[in-house]
Amino acid sequence: MERRNEAFQRLKPICIALSQSILAFASNRRNADSIIQTLETLSKTLEDITSRPDAFDHKLADYVFFPISQVLKASRDLPVQAMEACLRCLCILISKGWTKSNIDQDLSGQLLIFLTLTCDTSGKTVPTGLATDELRAAGFQCMQALFQSLRTTSAGKASLVGTTNVPSLGHAVSVILEGVVNGESFQVQLAAADALQALVACIDDLEVLSSFLPGIVSSWTKALTPNTKGRRHWRVLVPGLRVIESLLRALLSDKVVKRLLPKTEDTAVEKVPAKDHIITKLDESWVKATAAQLKVAISNINRLRKHERQDVQEAVLDFNLTLLTECSHALADSCALAAETILLLIQSDTNAAYRDKIAMLAQNNSAISDLLSTVFRNEQISLVRIMQSNDDQAKERSLGKLFGAYTILAGTEVDMSMVSRMLGTGLKDSVTTVLQQSVERNTKTARVTPVTISDMSLQTSQKSLTFTSPLAEYKSQEIILNFVSRKLKSLKGAQSSLPLASDLMPALRASDKTSQVATFWLILQDLRNNHDDVDGFMNDMLVGDLYSKDQSVSLREQLYSFSLDVLEDDDSVDWRLKSLALEAVALHAQRLGAEFKDELVEALYPILHHLGSDSGYVRNHAMTCLNIVADSCGYSDAGELIVSNVDYLVNAVALKLNAFDVSPQGPQVLLMMVRLAGPSLLPYLEDTLESIFAALEDYHGYTSLVELLFAVLRTMAEEGVKSPLLAITGDSETRQKDSTRWKPSDLTQLIEIIQGLSKKPVDDLAPPTSLLDPEEEAATNDQVDNPEPTETQPPSPKTYSLLLKITQLTQHYLTSSSPSLRTSLFSLLRTTIPTLAKHENSFLPLINTLWPEVTSRLFDEEVFVVSGSLDIISMMCEHSGSFMRTRIDALWPELLSLHRRVTREIKSGTQKSQQHTSLDLTTRNLEVGYVDPSRKSLWKSLEKLLISIVEYLEVDAEKFDDVLRILGPIDEKLGERTKKVLEGFNADAVWLAQYRAAPWNLKAPQKVSRFAFAQIV
Repeated sequence: MERRNEAFQRLKPICIALSQSILAFASNRRNADSIIQTLETLSKTLEDITSRPDAFDHKLADYVFFPISQVLKASRDLPVQAMEACLRCLCILISKGWTKSNIDQDLSGQLLIFLTLTCDTSGKTVPTGLATDELRAAGFQCMQALFQSLRTTSAGKASLVGTTNVPSLGHAVSVILEGVVNGESFQVQLAAADALQALVACIDDLEVLSSFLPGIVSSWTKALTPNTKGRRHWRVLVPGLRVIESLLRALLSDKVVKRLLPKTEDTAVEKVPAKDHIITKLDESWVKATAAQLKVAISNINRLRKHERQDVQEAVLDFNLTLLTECSHALADSCALAAETILLLIQSDTNAAYRDKIAMLAQNNSAISDLLSTVFRNEQISLVRIMQSNDDQAKERSLGKLFGAYTILAGTEVDMSMVSRMLGTGLKDSVTTVLQQSVERNTKTARVTPVTISDMSLQTSQKSLTFTSPLAEYKSQEIILNFVSRKLKSLKGAQSSLPLASDLMPALRASDKTSQVATFWLILQDLRNNHDDVDGFMNDMLVGDLYSKDQSVSLREQLYSFSLDVLEDDDSVDWRLKSLALEAVALHAQRLGAEFKDELVEALYPILHHLGSDSGYVRNHAMTCLNIVADSCGYSDAGELIVSNVDYLVNAVALKLNAFDVSPQGPQVLLMMVRLAGPSLLPYLEDTLESIFAALEDYHGYTSLVELLFAVLRTMAEEGVKSPLLAITGDSETRQKDSTRWKPSDLTQLIEIIQGLSKKPVDDLAPPTSLLDPEEEAATNDQVDNPEPTETQPPSPKTYSLLLKITQLTQHYLTSSSPSLRTSLFSLLRTTIPTLAKHENSFLPLINTLWPEVTSRLFDEEVFVVSGSLDIISMMCEHSGSFMRTRIDALWPELLSLHRRVTREIKSGTQKSQQHTSLDLTTRNLEVGYVDPSRKSLWKSLEKLLISIVEYLEVDAEKFDDVLRILGPIDEKLGERTKKVLEGFNADAVWLAQYRAAPWNLKAPQKVSRFAFAQIV
């Protein structure tokens, strides 16, 4: 009481001031600003008072309404701001003061008419400019408060649908719907939607509701249907869905429809609360006509299932659940659509509660479970047709409904054996259709690439434990396959008894081509989701005899056996099937763990065999499978796995070579074994090496096979030199130079010679035959004064012997017609020579063996082969030292001839772009003009050979002069190491060559009587 008295004391002066302002305004004093200010004050005061409990009642509302009514009477003349404040006050009065239908029924009718006219934008009753968005929103809020107040009593409800109010009520509904559909602002649409929701809840008369039903559904369908012109705010969509749901529940629920349909003797009619009116127009024909019209509207409304807002999705779910549970009789034609919408929405984890709700309904209501069975069957039939389309979203929706229906049906009393078989068949046909699109576009050839040694080297450097998808070539295929995989995993988690693998296993061997690939993939996906670590008793309790742990293991073993058959069959097997077979082998290894070691005898070679496949996907899968097998069996890496099982792997390769099998897979397997296992594998390959030699002898005319076999030998050599006892260290031993060879005299020695000659009489001076030579010539060039070598054991005898045999074999193939093979052989020699040189007793005879074939390549037609030959000769000089002296002496004229030929070719190439006056500037020509890269490489190899000869062989003065002439001009552009080597042999000759290339002024000594200095030319 005290609070109400306090509220009255606060409201009284404001109400008096408002009344006075209205009276003054009526006397043409035009004080609209004071009215607006007073109404704003009143609105804030009412908000403050009504925020406290028991401070405002209907009596205070009647008191405040008196000045408000005066404002309403003058509404046509007052500014819009005044009417907005007035409606806010009126809304508080209705919602807080007249809460229990304390409002007079006549007044409620008058207010409804006034509010309707205020919110009307047609311009027929109120000027168009008066109905602003803010004013209309306030008017709709007042309507909502009015309907909620009338709803509290039956008398209030009856007064709203009374005969006198029906016209105004119809007009109000039209204005509200126009505000929902065409409201220019979100506030107007939301206020109108809330007002309509309150109006529908306030009407109990079914005939009145039925008369409004077409207009309301039509308008709301238009408002709810997504379009490209503009997006409705989700807060407007939710009330719209609630309104239509309320209308369906009120007019077409099963209880109401039973009253409307004709009674039969066998039909027991439920008692419905009595009404004050008698239904006369609603009958069976009306129900059928309405249901037909609503089917289209429901279809459009359910498009909101794609809305991203969770509130909207929940409203759509509630709407369809109401349709299924309460309106299934009248709207039977729309029930399937409602079920499909629910199945699509419950796929999201955010709607898990609804998933449980529909599952419980299906368990307790056979009609719903039968409906879901129908939906499942229809989706299974149409699935293939949908998969043939280009609409990825339609594909996902169809698959989602299929999996969703299966999940729910699994918890009912429906016989799942037939349903499971239908699921397996539908998925197999669908995946086949998806994969068939790639086959039709001839994309298989795009996946097949020739294997190269660099590809296999790259594979061995990676340790991937995850497979990439071998089936999806296009993004759309990847999306669908990933979707199916996720759904199978989710389905397996909820229903571990899914017998998909057991249903499809009989069709695996019977099917072919793409259908077989699809069947294999589905079985593999299903078995991946099984876990053998489930307790056997619990598993049997959960799934019974249908899908026990033992059956899971049996199915996996069957798939593993089939996979081995696929991997061992080379006759036109689909590369996708091989990739899946490798995944199945890896899965079996992961499940068995260390026990899989017993299976390596059968499984390891087929895996390695496909490391040399033409398909890049198969190669990658084979490498990943090998890594997974090694990891599952407890090996540190694939190399350790191969070394531990090298016996039967080597035997398998040797059998293929000895059985005249010229397919490339055998050598490629051996190559990958060596790459993966490294030097530790080589001691086991002696017999295999003999088989390779035999194959080379038998098939030397097959260039591709010979190249592949030598690629294997080169790989063996590359790995062999990495052996700890053969590995080359950074500080390699430098061979002792021959001290008996000619050495140039330095300046001190020259002075001593001149002084000795000056002491002799002139008559005794005879022209010396060799002024700068020692008095005694060294031993003949054919002999090397070296102590008798002692026989020593080579380091790492087995590996060294293997490398020596491989190197010796190259002599027979350096004359091959294949330039790439000749180049490959030189690469092999570059790898093995530094290592073989560690044992001189074996290395020097090897030089003698290879020398004729290597030097014969100096006359090869291919420039890069000649360059390779020069590099090998340079390497021989570096590692055999004085042993090469006589050979270089014999080869020297050929080297000079080669130099002249290269010089002519380089100059002829550069003179096309620039003219050069000097014919000796070969090095300059390499820089200033364009020269073919192969010629540049040849020149660099020749220069490298000459430097090696000077550094390691101690040439005579004539050859050194030739070297200076070939490498000239000797200046700062010459390589630092090259200049250092030349100066280390004869710095004076290098100085003289520099002076000749770029003379400078010299201070000549004074002329003496007996001697004269020669002129430098």
